[in-house]
Amino acid sequence: RLVNGALITWYILGGLTIALTLYFLVRRDWKVLQRAYFWGGVLTVVLMVAMLVLLALNFNNLFDHFHQVFFKEGTWIFFANDTLIRLFPIVFWRDAFILVGGFTLIVAVLLIIIFWPRKKKIDQTTVPVAVFPDSSGSQPG
Repeated sequence: RLVNGALITWYILGGLTIALTLYFLVRRDWKVLQRAYFWGGVLTVVLMVAMLVLLALNFNNLFDHFHQVFFKEGTWIFFANDTLIRLFPIVFWRDAFILVGGFTLIVAVLLIIIFWPRKKKIDQTTVPVAVFPDSSGSQPG
């Protein structure tokens, strides 16, 4: 049930992201799109760095809190000699957290780089041109 709920949430959020991106692309509202992806990348970096710091400080505590949030009490604790624990030891889950967190961090940094706010380029057709007198002292006519 947890996996199905997560997949449904993933599909809804993914579809919403695609729909909003297409909406702003059709409207040619580049600034809103740029800001949304930039700040989404910043928020993701902050969350992933926090998760990776917690992972480095005390993975067992992070692991326990993760399960307390997503599972019913007592349904995720097993004996050390249970098959599930032997197939997927705590080191496996620590490495999985690092892999997913690291990949997410890389994608978020790429979003920040790609959508970094830039100053507008000056349109050369609207820039005033200074007029200097020629060496004879006469003004151009």
